[in-house]
Amino acid sequence: MQRIFSIAALLPVLLTTSARAEGVARALAGHYELTAAVRSGLCAEDGAVRARCAFLAGQIGDRAAAPTIQPLLTDSSLAVRRQAGIALCALGRSEGIPAADAALASAADWIRHYAVRALADLATDEARAVLEARRAAQGEMIGKQIDEALETWPWPSAQPAPAKEQIEAQPSLHELFVEAGSAWVVESDEYWHQGDYAQCVRCNETALFLDPHHVELYGASAWLLWSMGRNERAVSILHQGLGANPQDWEVWFDAGYQYVLMEQHAVAARFLGRAVDLGAPAVQSRQYCHALEKSGHPGKALEAWQALQRRFPDDPLAPNHIARLQELLSDGQSRSVDL
Repeated sequence: MQRIFSIAALLPVLLTTSARAEGVARALAGHYELTAAVRSGLCAEDGAVRARCAFLAGQIGDRAAAPTIQPLLTDSSLAVRRQAGIALCALGRSEGIPAADAALASAADWIRHYAVRALADLATDEARAVLEARRAAQGEMIGKQIDEALETWPWPSAQPAPAKEQIEAQPSLHELFVEAGSAWVVESDEYWHQGDYAQCVRCNETALFLDPHHVELYGASAWLLWSMGRNERAVSILHQGLGANPQDWEVWFDAGYQYVLMEQHAVAARFLGRAVDLGAPAVQSRQYCHALEKSGHPGKALEAWQALQRRFPDDPLAPNHIARLQELLSDGQSRSVDL
């Protein structure tokens, strides 16, 4: 795939931009060479494509796209209406305020983040009133962002220079979404090194909105959420990944391992077993065997280890676990739990 812009070229922008109140380096701002592809997607039949393109138009700062985005405020898709409103605010159009306001009331945190930033960029009295009215209902990350926006009002937009590398041909929409999403992966890594896990998750969720098949981001986000004590959200994002990637062993494994971390081994075994069926490597397949045993099924665990050994004859751990479980079961341990 031809790269539409170089992540290596964007990296200096991401790492040298100061930590502004909005907490984000605007990696795509000013990349007007991408606008033709983005505008074509605003009229796509697929609502997910329309939503992604509205988002990207706002991130790029493509003010000429505003007339095409405005009709999307009445789109049949809630996701499209939200992204259209946020984009219009980012592009200096007050017509988007109601949709941005509604996003602050009920959308996921990653969407609220961009709603706050767009309203702050709009910098009108009406936009400020929305932020003030919605402040009390926000969690820590969004609340802090609103506080900093109000303290530094009006909030000038950051405009990092575009990458020097230009493209000779417009990318396909798929290429656009994959490569644009990778910019947020780079940003997530920067927040990881700062220890800001909430912003890591926000970046990852943005990348997954653009490219739901970037499977490793589901597990990475879930682990971060688990480490913050947000198990319910971790499970939710993993099930989102399963919906988008039902035949990918990695997402099934990550979902199963999340339940291991939550000490729900019987549930974990169901997900881990599916990962094994889909071709999980030996190291990950071992977790299925452990989950079976920890959920009270030593006989099934033995069978799983034996199956693993047939698939991976050189696995160094399988013989020891097979011998141990055979001895355990031969000592009179009941198989009655293996229903």
